[in-house]
Amino acid sequence: MDIVNLCFNHAVEYANKRIVAIWGECKNAYILQEKLQEIGFRTVIMDGDEVKVDEINILSPFLCDDYYYLIPIPFYNEIRNAIRKAKKIRKMDYYCPYDDVVIENQNYYEDSRGNKVYGNRKGLQLLFYGNNSIIVIKECNRRRSCTVEIYSNCILNIDEEVEMRKGTRFIMTDNTVLHISKNVLLYNDNRILLQPNSKIDIGEGTTIGRCSNVYSDSDTEISINNDCMFSWDVSIKSSNGHKLVINGEPKSRLTNITIGQHVWLGMGVTVLGDSCIGDGSIVGAKSFVKGVFGSKKLIVGVPAKEIDENVEWERNIE
Repeated sequence: MDIVNLCFNHAVEYANKRIVAIWGECKNAYILQEKLQEIGFRTVIMDGDEVKVDEINILSPFLCDDYYYLIPIPFYNEIRNAIRKAKKIRKMDYYCPYDDVVIENQNYYEDSRGNKVYGNRKGLQLLFYGNNSIIVIKECNRRRSCTVEIYSNCILNIDEEVEMRKGTRFIMTDNTVLHISKNVLLYNDNRILLQPNSKIDIGEGTTIGRCSNVYSDSDTEISINNDCMFSWDVSIKSSNGHKLVINGEPKSRLTNITIGQHVWLGMGVTVLGDSCIGDGSIVGAKSFVKGVFGSKKLIVGVPAKEIDENVEWERNIE
C-alpha cells in the first residue's frame, strides 16, 4: 500500500471530527488533502517546519486535541518529535509512516517496508513512497541539498567520487533502475525522472550542466556513455510525448536513446527518443536531435543534421 493510502486510512479510522494537519507541500500531501476533503474532513497543509495556523501554534497543549497530525514525507523529524513531546499517541493522534524504521545509522538504513540504503546518505533527502527499493552509495561522494523520491522496487547505484550539487533531484517511479558511474558531476538544479519499468545509465566521468533534464518514459532505456560533456539546459527524453500518426501510420511514442562516449552536447540541446549519437560527436547549441548519427560528427540545427565529420574536441581550455 502506498504512502497516501496508508495516511488516508489512518486518518479515516482515528481522526474522528478533528482537523487533519498534513505536513509538507508535496504532491502526496495535496492528493491526500483532496481524498480527505471528498469525504468531509477539514484539512490544512503545513509548510516545512511550520507549526502555526493564523499565528496560533497548533501543537500547543491547549489546541492539539483539535487536530489529527499526518506526516507523509520522511524528513520532518522535528515535527514528529514535537508531536511526541505533546504526549500524542501514535495512530490515535498522529501518523507518520516513517516511524517504521528498523535500523538506522550513518551507513545503513532499513524500514519495515523493505527499503534499504547502503552507504552514507549525508546531503540526500530520501523520500520513500513505496516498498522494497534499494539504494547503494559508494564512498567519497559529494552531495549538497539533493532530493531522491523513490517508489517501489527501484534500484539506485551511485558509484565513487560522484558530485551532485544543490538542487539535484531524482524521481524514480515503480520498477526503475538508475546507475551513476564514478566521477560523474551533476551541476545545480538538474532533474532525472524515470517512469515505470525504465532505466538510465550515466557513464564514468560524464558532466551534466545546470538546469538539465533526463527523462526516461515507461519501458525505455537511456544510455549515456563515458566522458560525455553536456552544457546547461540540456533535455534528453525517451518519448515523443503524445500519440503521433503520419500518413495514417501510428508512430511509436516510446523509444530508447543511446549517447556514445566522449559526446559534447551544447547549451539547450534537445535529444528525443529513437536517437543514437556516435562516439566523439559534437551537437551544437539549441539543436533538436532525433535519429541516428555516426561517430565524430558535427551535428547542428532544427532538426539536427550532420554538417561535418572527423571532428575532435577536448575538455581543457588552453
